[in-house]
Amino acid sequence: MPNCEDFKTEITAMHELMEPLGIWMEQTPKGHPELAGRGIEYCWGKSKYEFRKHNNFVSGKENFEKRVMTALKSVTLRRSRAFLRKANDYMRAYRMPIDGFGVEAVAQYADIEKMSAIVKNHRCTFDQD
Repeated sequence: MPNCEDFKTEITAMHELMEPLGIWMEQTPKGHPELAGRGIEYCWGKSKYEFRKHNNFVSGKENFEKRVMTALKSVTLRRSRAFLRKANDYMRAYRMPIDGFGVEAVAQYADIEKMSAIVKNHRCTFDQD
């Protein structure tokens, strides 16, 4: 699908609305939620996890709203900053020169995951001994 020319050049509905107003918007690449702005995808994932984890199997609007608010409050400021750091690490990895000569090549997702695993492993004191 990414190789299809019409898919690459397709303009989103948001861009169609913003273009006449003269507004420019920077977007993350399609299909890469790990790069979404300021770690928002990680925050949503954490809140959805908490929502499903604390299910008391009681129906009703009040119970639903209470569970949603509890799930959203589970993402603390400290945790959201950690998600921001994680998203920034991925963005930095995608911008890294790959070939060693300072020329940026197109990195594949598997390459990025491998690089992030190496960086995480490098911090491990157990492996440094």
